[in-house]
Amino acid sequence: MLAHNAGPLDSATLPGQLFPGVPGFVPEDFHLVRDGTTWRKPADYPNYQNEWQVLNRNPFAWDIAQEVPSNVSFNPTGTAEGQTFPNRRPRPGLPRK
Repeated sequence: MLAHNAGPLDSATLPGQLFPGVPGFVPEDFHLVRDGTTWRKPADYPNYQNEWQVLNRNPFAWDIAQEVPSNVSFNPTGTAEGQTFPNRRPRPGLPRK
């Protein structure tokens, strides 16, 4: 299972809109926060003694939210991580389980 992705996160893309540089993905597919007008990861390195941070932070690329039914670290309006946001399910073009 793909867990990480990289590519440009277009600042003009809003929740529910496809990222032009990351085909098939919308912002809420990742663990992200909105810093003013820019999408970014909440933090680069987790505290490895903190299970939540290990599961929801990634130092390498954009961390794909795989939890169901909600992304547990997506904030479209600020920089505080750990906000719960509904995932878009089912995803267009992907097989249903």
